[in-house]
Parts: sequence; C-alpha cells; structure tokens
Amino acid sequence: MHNDTSARLHSLAAEYVELVEAMRNGQYADEKEWRTLSSQRSLVHDELIALTGIAECKLM
Repeated sequence: MHNDTSARLHSLAAEYVELVEAMRNGQYADEKEWRTLSSQRSLVHDELIALTGIAECKLM
C-alpha cells in the first residue's frame, strides 16, 4: 500500500471511530444532529470500503 493510501486509510479510520463514539455517547444535541453524524459516518464507511476493496460480508 502506498504511503498516501495508508495515511488516508488511517485518517478515515480515526474519523470513523470518532463519529461512532460521538453517536454512541450521545454527543449530539438533537435528532437532526444525530442524522448528520450518521450520514457522515456512512460516507466515511463507504470511502473505507472503496479504499480497501473489502466488500461487506454477510453474517452467518
């Protein structure tokens, strides 16, 4: 993996964890802000999937 790709991957992973923690810990003012966090998390998730090439797997 190239250094730029690796750096981007680490940055996205850190951002994803921050968003999930903010949602989990109730760090939002209202429903609208929660939806914004959720939307941002989804976008970061999709970018992580695209960057790694890992497709989501189905749980058994």
